[in-house]
Amino acid sequence: RSGILMGMSLKYNFVFAVILTVLAACGGQTDSDNSSILNRGIATDPETLDAHKARSLQSADVLREIGEGLVTYTAKAELTPGVAESWIVSDDGLTYTFKLRENAKWSNGDSVIAEHFVFAVKRLRDPDTAAFYAAFLTDITNIVADGEQRLLLTLAQPTPFLLGLLTHPATFPMHPGSLNEHGERFARPGNFVSNGAYVLSDWVPGSVITLRRNVHY
Repeated sequence: RSGILMGMSLKYNFVFAVILTVLAACGGQTDSDNSSILNRGIATDPETLDAHKARSLQSADVLREIGEGLVTYTAKAELTPGVAESWIVSDDGLTYTFKLRENAKWSNGDSVIAEHFVFAVKRLRDPDTAAFYAAFLTDITNIVADGEQRLLLTLAQPTPFLLGLLTHPATFPMHPGSLNEHGERFARPGNFVSNGAYVLSDWVPGSVITLRRNVHY
């Protein structure tokens, strides 16, 4: 599959719909052989695709296409495993142990490992990041990678809605090498290493965002 997020800029004080066009490929076909199209509208351009600095629904809509967290939702809005294939909650509700999928990959082919979630949470909570949704994880007192496929979260108090919070793009993993190499430009086309179903291919502000199928997803 590949996707194109298309938009029209503001004109004559009207806000035009931004359209998400998704093309589904079959078998070994290339993007040029795609046969079906889904158009989906959002109100405006995202203000950013840096998940820690984004705050709008428009940004979240795109980030959920190109990224995936520990937990996600089914088409019926039911919680389901994402990068984590399973999890265990301690009897006191204070410790969550997630087992990550061994086949979870970034768009460049690197494995998605527990340390990438630790890296992301530390950046989210760093005051220098000034993350809009940093308060989401206030109840987490510690996050530890126990090997590549095990992630442990310790809470200050039971948080029954924690799994729902972990579906938000602000809690998605980050690719440290990409951020270290490109700095604040890591979320630009050509730089963005993502772990969702699509990859950011192009972005013309006010006009079009193009997403391509992530062949490693």
